[in-house]
Amino acid sequence: MSSGRSRLLLGLATVVLTAACGGKRVAPAPPAPAPSIPTLVVLLPDPETRVTGRAIVFNEFGSTNLAAPRAASRATATAAPGAVMTITRRRRATSRCSSNSSPMR
Repeated sequence: MSSGRSRLLLGLATVVLTAACGGKRVAPAPPAPAPSIPTLVVLLPDPETRVTGRAIVFNEFGSTNLAAPRAASRATATAAPGAVMTITRRRRATSRCSSNSSPMR
């Protein structure tokens, strides 16, 4: 019986030592946070009445008030909204081609 018992103990010791030397499980790294894309919020007057209301731009980090025509602020998910700025009005570029123009050669 002692040979059977010693084989059993040897087998158990082999299993325990093999399991202890096995590969370690490492927790996966947390996913990288998504990049914070800035959003530009602009307060524009109503095109029919030309009346401008008010808007509050806010998130968990702070807030800012827009109260004038073309007042704007940039906001992201990782910081307080930016300072109020005024967006200037620019004319759109127009094409001055006429339908009577001759084709290019």
